[in-house]
Amino acid sequence: MAKFYIIVGSVMGTAQGVAETLTEKLNSLGHTAVCDKQYQQGSLTDKLDHNLLLICSTTGMGDLPANMQALAAELRDCPPNIYQKPYAQISLGDSSYPNFAQAGFTLADLMQGLAAKRLCDDCIIDAQDNKPATKIALEWLENTLLSAI
Repeated sequence: MAKFYIIVGSVMGTAQGVAETLTEKLNSLGHTAVCDKQYQQGSLTDKLDHNLLLICSTTGMGDLPANMQALAAELRDCPPNIYQKPYAQISLGDSSYPNFAQAGFTLADLMQGLAAKRLCDDCIIDAQDNKPATKIALEWLENTLLSAI
């Protein structure tokens, strides 16, 4: 079974709810999943044997949530060696705003710049969708991410 290190950036709680739901689902399937709701610099280095799952909402004018700032700063300013580190990403946003899901795209650029290995297509969740974010994320997990590992 696989190990997952889930880092979540949330403002209003939706991304955190998605992260908690996926953590519970992965653990129930026999995988090991750890959810980090308040990333501290250096934590990624301790989990290099895990698949990384980034779950991030967008705030302001396409900004990262406060609890994702430390990860972005670390990736940008003093990056750990994550060459070929497997990762996947869920980005949340509202398509009625011009910078829809920009925080997720920012993280993806940082990860790609360090040559991390994207496991599968990203899951992009639009607040305008009628389906609950957790349901969309669970479908993506089961149909996309788990088939990629």
